Amino acid sequence: MSVGKDLLIKILSEKRMQDFGKLDDRILSYDEKELYTKIKKHTLTYGALPRPEILNLEVTELIRETPYQFYFDEVSKTFLKVEMAELFSSNSILADSNPLEAIKNLREFINKVDVASGSKDIYSMKDMYQMVLEYVQNNRIKEDTIGIPSGWPKLDNATLGFTPGNIYVIVARPKMGKSLTLAYTSIHAYNKGYIPMLISMEMKAMDKALRLIALSSGLPINNLRSGKLTTPSERKIKDMINNLKEQPFYLVEGQFKKNVNELSSIIYGFKPSIVYLDAGYLVKKENEGKYQQKWERMGEIIESFKTVAMNANVPIVITFQFNREVKEEDYSKAGFEHIQLSDAIAQIASVGIGIFKDKDMPQYRRMEVLGGRDFGNSKEDNTGFYINWDWERMDFTEVSSG
Repeated sequence: MSVGKDLLIKILSEKRMQDFGKLDDRILSYDEKELYTKIKKHTLTYGALPRPEILNLEVTELIRETPYQFYFDEVSKTFLKVEMAELFSSNSILADSNPLEAIKNLREFINKVDVASGSKDIYSMKDMYQMVLEYVQNNRIKEDTIGIPSGWPKLDNATLGFTPGNIYVIVARPKMGKSLTLAYTSIHAYNKGYIPMLISMEMKAMDKALRLIALSSGLPINNLRSGKLTTPSERKIKDMINNLKEQPFYLVEGQFKKNVNELSSIIYGFKPSIVYLDAGYLVKKENEGKYQQKWERMGEIIESFKTVAMNANVPIVITFQFNREVKEEDYSKAGFEHIQLSDAIAQIASVGIGIFKDKDMPQYRRMEVLGGRDFGNSKEDNTGFYINWDWERMDFTEVSSG
């Protein structure tokens, strides 16, 4: 039996969901990948790892007694040997003709190995200096944001974009446009070449799809809803279908029923570039206690999503509601402390963004960076800005300050 297969059996026998989520199938052989795919399919369908016997796998005494880390290390070593042999074979000739390109290949190889074989958890001072130096060098060549852009330049300038491993929250009173702003920024990420996953906890897939297609195509959403499209507009949709990129966009219908474990399995399984979770306050825990306070439950849920963001190395953007103390127009008094249900959200989120409206300017919404764990008191830094609120033209871009 192969070591990779033993590793997968070990994961199943000990119900190591997070380890399976972090496992990169590139370190597995062809036959082992087939088993990995079966496990992944079961996990995405049922929200849990299958029992070994369901896949006709035997958990031997040796597998029970051998530490998980041993199997992982052995599989990683085999992967490294194969990858290094391929690298040296292709890079040996390139080193003479184009040494800079050879160095670039080597750096990419190291990054690939770090991701595929698992990142380390303990760092020396030398490690930290090297890590920061590589981070600076890798981001120096980027023309815009370091993270995934939101679609609103002033927000990206303030936050450097949505960066992996972090939680971002968008907060507003009900009916203020939280779902729409999440749809807009997910389409922007898709157009920039990223793979978004948009999880909708309260809207049906068709309702969310209407918004996404209206944003993507620029067609009025009311015309799409009513089916009253002109022939050129209908042709435009057909042309866009034919010209769509192979790059995925994942829309997940939560509909009040997906719990945090099921959503985590979906994120680990599909490996998106960024996750957008609409109505985070509707997510439930698995086997939720009847007498657990809502604020306590939400604290545990936001901590779970932070763990997923770090392990899957993705940014997660979640919408929440302000409590009743916050008025729709009064952004000056709103802060993290006014998020409904839990103080833990403020403690864990890297950045919070509030949505407000001005009764004298209904054609706009105001976005205000509230601050965050890594952001300080941003309201003193004048990070507020207006966005267009035009449903006819599906225009929700940032309003030019000029």
